[in-house]
Amino acid sequence: MEEIYVSTGEVFVTKHKVKLKTEGIGSCIAVVSYDETENVGALTHIMHAGSWRQKSIHYNTKYAEDALEVMLYRMRRLGAKQIEACLVGGGNVLGDLNDTVCSSNITSVRDILLHNKIKIVAQAVGGSVRRGVCFDISCSTVYYYEGDSEAKILYQWNKSQN
Repeated sequence: MEEIYVSTGEVFVTKHKVKLKTEGIGSCIAVVSYDETENVGALTHIMHAGSWRQKSIHYNTKYAEDALEVMLYRMRRLGAKQIEACLVGGGNVLGDLNDTVCSSNITSVRDILLHNKIKIVAQAVGGSVRRGVCFDISCSTVYYYEGDSEAKILYQWNKSQN
């Protein structure tokens, strides 16, 4: 199965049965989104809270508002209507006692998803460990790992449970 690596600041949306992956998630937030009925999946790796100041020129998908707006637009163009999301990241990996970046990133992403009526079905956020995430669209499953640990299931969509 094809694996697609999504780098920081990228948004990838597809209807194909692939694995979407991103790694090295510290204070950043990875958002996995999925419409199970339409089989439209997405992954974005967000670096900053809020939106880019130069938005009138173009989007900067390193910022939460811009990345999520682009992601939702692309998903809806592929037919997505009932989008749900999983969040991974927002960890204070540098151990900065005065850190506000992590909580700002988490709050920004949550608020934007809430505003867009996107249900957060699972999350692994906060703490002080780096994380990685893999969304296997072929089995509708989100896996994540913390540090050097083995991958664990964060969430699995299943039509019979919805």
